[in-house]
Amino acid sequence: MKRHVSAFILIMTLLITSLSPVAANTPFTSAPQYRGMAGAAQMAQELQFNDINNHWGAPAILEIAGLGLLRGTGNNRFSPDQSLSYGDALTILLKARGLDEALREQRAAQAPVNVAGVNLSNDADAARQAVVTLAQQQGILTAAEADTINQLTPAEADALERSVNDQVQPYVMSELTSPELTELENALRQQLTTRTAWGRPASRQQVSVWLARTINLEPVAPGMTPELNRFTDASAIDQANRPFIEAVLQAGYLSGTSPTTFAPDASMTRAQMAAVMHKAIPAWIDFQGITRQTGHVEEITPITTGTGAGDVTRQISVKNHNGTAALIHATPQADLLVLRNTTYTLSSQVYVGDDVRWYHNPDGTARLMVLASGTSQAEAATPLTGFLENIDPGTNMLKIRDFNGLEHQLTARSGLPVTINGQPSSLQGLPYGIEITAARARSSVTGATEITRIDAFLEEDPALHGYIPPESRFKVGDVLSYDGNSVEITAMPSGNRETYQITSLTRIEREGRMAQPFEIKNGDRVILLFDDIYSPEIATLRVEDAERHITDLIRGTIDSVDLRAGEVILKDITRMENNRWVPHGDQLVRYKAENNQLYSGAQALTLQQLSRMTGSQVYAAAEQSYGVPRIAKLQLQNGSTQIYDTRIDRLEFATEQLQADYNSFAFHAGTIVVHNNRLVDRLNLAEQQSIYMLASLSGSGREAGLITILDQDTLEPRPGGTRLMLYLARLQDIYDYQVDMGRLGYQLDYLQLANYRWQPLRTARRASFSEDTLIYDSDLQLAIDPQVFLSTRFIDPQDIEDAELRKRIENRFYYDKTAYFLVRETTFGSETLQEVLAINLAPYSVYEDGNIQTEHSAMGTISGIDTAAGTFTMTGLRTWNALNGRWESTAGTETLAANKAVILLNDQPLTSEEIWRIRSGARAFVIKNKTSSTADTAYVVVIEQ
Repeated sequence: MKRHVSAFILIMTLLITSLSPVAANTPFTSAPQYRGMAGAAQMAQELQFNDINNHWGAPAILEIAGLGLLRGTGNNRFSPDQSLSYGDALTILLKARGLDEALREQRAAQAPVNVAGVNLSNDADAARQAVVTLAQQQGILTAAEADTINQLTPAEADALERSVNDQVQPYVMSELTSPELTELENALRQQLTTRTAWGRPASRQQVSVWLARTINLEPVAPGMTPELNRFTDASAIDQANRPFIEAVLQAGYLSGTSPTTFAPDASMTRAQMAAVMHKAIPAWIDFQGITRQTGHVEEITPITTGTGAGDVTRQISVKNHNGTAALIHATPQADLLVLRNTTYTLSSQVYVGDDVRWYHNPDGTARLMVLASGTSQAEAATPLTGFLENIDPGTNMLKIRDFNGLEHQLTARSGLPVTINGQPSSLQGLPYGIEITAARARSSVTGATEITRIDAFLEEDPALHGYIPPESRFKVGDVLSYDGNSVEITAMPSGNRETYQITSLTRIEREGRMAQPFEIKNGDRVILLFDDIYSPEIATLRVEDAERHITDLIRGTIDSVDLRAGEVILKDITRMENNRWVPHGDQLVRYKAENNQLYSGAQALTLQQLSRMTGSQVYAAAEQSYGVPRIAKLQLQNGSTQIYDTRIDRLEFATEQLQADYNSFAFHAGTIVVHNNRLVDRLNLAEQQSIYMLASLSGSGREAGLITILDQDTLEPRPGGTRLMLYLARLQDIYDYQVDMGRLGYQLDYLQLANYRWQPLRTARRASFSEDTLIYDSDLQLAIDPQVFLSTRFIDPQDIEDAELRKRIENRFYYDKTAYFLVRETTFGSETLQEVLAINLAPYSVYEDGNIQTEHSAMGTISGIDTAAGTFTMTGLRTWNALNGRWESTAGTETLAANKAVILLNDQPLTSEEIWRIRSGARAFVIKNKTSSTADTAYVVVIEQ
């Protein structure tokens, strides 16, 4: 019996002991348990930066530093306004990617730099090289970017060579041989090049691109760049970088330097990088295995584990906002790193009721806890009313544009109430473009304003005049037709044909600037913005076609289809280059492709169906979509190929038949039609157009697979009632901003260029000119002040600096002389205003005795500008054949001098000294004259870009 009693007492003693606070390191609870971090006290001291007090970036700097992404620069300094170098930026991003260990291994793998017994190794250079190597291996840094950064400026190169010489000098008289000295020089040069290049300040656009790759942000599709469109300097961003930067902007990780500027080439400071990485925390902590939780402290229990002062554990119970709970054990040896009110401290400064944001590692270590700034109670904020533009379901981030046009990005609290017209709904149930009122409150944890309730209002009346579906206050699509009063688009992603109104208040933008109506072309990708979602009137039309131009017309054979990647792999490719088919430089080329752009005849195909057609030959129009080759449209070759460089003689849309070269051809929805390097609707075909056509000949007849419309619309009537006219006439009279154009000779009428032919006009024509009119003497190669022509009687000839010009003005040389007149005609009702944009006073000898037979028109694409020589080069050249009335291809390129030409760039006159403003890829129409047996001289150049 005593034995049983003793056993019972022993069991009870063990139970009581096991339940006593002394041994209660692992309480009986189902909540996950976490421990503090060794060295937390030391870290709290190191993170007390003394140079960020009152700095705008202090909160982000401290939190990012606490997570180990950025460190100080020494002596408790962070140097927030110090420029961020390329090497530092990549180091931060590699750490964010969770590659600390890989970085250490890469650094350890760096072979010591030892040349002829001279040790050149140092830790900083080894670390820098390891960063560059690993970043390339991870796909964050491309080889092209590395090559660009490694290119030194002349000043840097000179300084580097001086440094190399200084460091090699002590070894010149040593036992090193000449080859060893050369090897030493090269090693030093490589080392110093890397040090100099990667130590330079990193640009905002480069860091943005690297960030996007680091966190695997999907590049934004062509034309879907509303954020970049806000910036007037968006055109300065490299085209290949735009989709990545737009993705970063849309994610809210980066913003402009002002509401209208992005400053792509400006440097970033360490504080700015900290702010960017702070906003992007949800995107990169998963790479490190870190989990972020938000909640509030419910209970704090001190647990004594021994008799010493350090034998007390603070057990912090946290109730997370997602409904879970957690226990954090903090001891003096492994305390909790705590950030409160921009000051680092430890768990002793955590209190019951605190709202917290905390991070823990996968090994159960509580890494960091961020406490409330200021009061722990939420502060009320005023409601926000506007239109919902976007919701990020991953972060509950909403983008709202208020009625003043200002954009707000706010986070919605988890579980907030949402209604539509008073009926319960959810965030996911809110259509884009809907009008909402959002109740707001300031979070006591982050200090940011959060949305606590949303009431949405939807007028559900599709019959309402001008109704635009509430999915968006903006529309994105490709222009089918445009007449100055309305625009018809193929809306994305639905593919529907939709028409909207252009008004006198509609703002037209292209490349961040206001554009002329005629700069909108069929095939352009556009974004339409509306002030009223129930009105068809466009407030702003933005052309987004920088990546929508057709860069290749190709013929090839389907090698395979990668359904997973959404790619078509073609082989045996030939491409149109300088008006002839040439083999592609690569044996196999991968093209991104989409289901709605693949055809066999008029039948649309899917990628799945196309995958069963390997070995088939195809025609395709391709674009470089942000550096990635993409099929804009593909047509299977259904028969033998025939090539025509011809003119459309007859066209019937009802039967979808066209006639050219006495043959009939079927065309349909699958026919690829290209005009002005844009993919356009087949409705853009017209009779008498010059075309280049690939057709398939089969038992069922001829079928047009690919048609390129050769005619430019430079001299055609434009949307908005304007038209550019070219006249060749004598300068008959000038007075009061008026100029009269007269006959070239007694029996030779003055001429107007119409349908690319000079047509005689018998009656003199009068036009207006202004102070902005370019008057150019192509003989003297000199621009003349319009005032000289307007008021010669009031101008002292001695005020004219050029002696020859002064002599000509004194002798009234220009009256009755031959000139080209570039006139913009604008029709208002029954009235037509003729404004002279430029006058080229051609050398008299060219047209003496009415000799104009050597003059001809040409058109093509600008492929190069030589500002020093004053020349431009054209490719894809076509010359007008006046005998058969069509454009004829010319192989190769042609370089023309601009020194005798007047140039219109989007209706703005330029002199030859300003040709640097012309970019490669611009379309050009040229009037030139054969001034010698081997050379042509341009007198009129009309550029659209």
